[in-house]
Order: sequence, then structure tokens, then C-alpha cells
Amino acid sequence: MSSQVRVKYHVIQTNQYVEDSGMVRSYGICCEELPVIDNDKGALCQVIPDISIHQEFVEELIYKLVLFNADPIHLRDLIEDYIG
Repeated sequence: MSSQVRVKYHVIQTNQYVEDSGMVRSYGICCEELPVIDNDKGALCQVIPDISIHQEFVEELIYKLVLFNADPIHLRDLIEDYIG
């Protein structure tokens, strides 16, 4: 018997040093699997930092990932398609 899994996406923030600009804040996505069964532990799926310097852009992407119930296995491809 397999348990169903829910996925939760979070915006993450990182700071990076860019030679011409100094410290630059960028935003990415953290993906976490949350099993439906309460006593099972969730697992971190992926962390993809530095998608954009615009938090709203990443929030909109996460909104669409949730809306379309995107499978985390396709996360990198979906991000590339969304950006490109």
C-alpha cells in the first residue's frame, strides 16, 4: 500500500556577492514532500536557488506549480521553461 504525497513549495532567499554589484539578494524554490499519513516524515525534494532577483516572479512561479499540481521531478525543466 503506497501513501499519497503532497508537495509544498517555498520561496527561499540567498545573498551572493557579484563583483560589479556587491551583495545581491536572489530568490529560489525549496520543494518539500509532505506525506498524507501524519506519522510519516516529509522529505526535502530539491532546493533550486538563484532563480530571480525578483521575489514576486518566484512567488508567481510557485503559484503556478501548485495550481497545476506540478510533479517535483520536473521542477528544473519547468523553471527553465518559465524563465525562457
